[in-house]
Amino acid sequence: MHVNRKKTNKRFMYGSSFVAAMGGLLLGFDSAVISGTIPFITTYFNISNAVLDWVVSSALIGCIIGSVLIGKPGDIFGRRVMLKVLALLFLFSAIGSAISTSLTIFEIFRFIGGLAIRGASVLSPLYL
Repeated sequence: MHVNRKKTNKRFMYGSSFVAAMGGLLLGFDSAVISGTIPFITTYFNISNAVLDWVVSSALIGCIIGSVLIGKPGDIFGRRVMLKVLALLFLFSAIGSAISTSLTIFEIFRFIGGLAIRGASVLSPLYL
């Protein structure tokens, strides 16, 4: 059976490009999602506005650190491998944030999500 390599390579290229480009959209998505959950977070954890500000910004602190630290691992291990690691961090952060019963644990998972968000938004264009 004849396999059309050109068509297969084109599909792979478009699929890889789409998945990698989605990494750049995650920061905006996370910002929109957290703003919709603010009333629920405030009620669930019974926190003040000052503490709420810290909780929301914990992901941004992770973003700052993630953008600084992701370059070297991306060069050493490869961008594709590191994007897979970041995808696992996204999953870990999402599940951890969803099942958090403590404010500190919730902040830690938000921070981890921030690391993954910015790491993916730095590596995705480089991978493309």
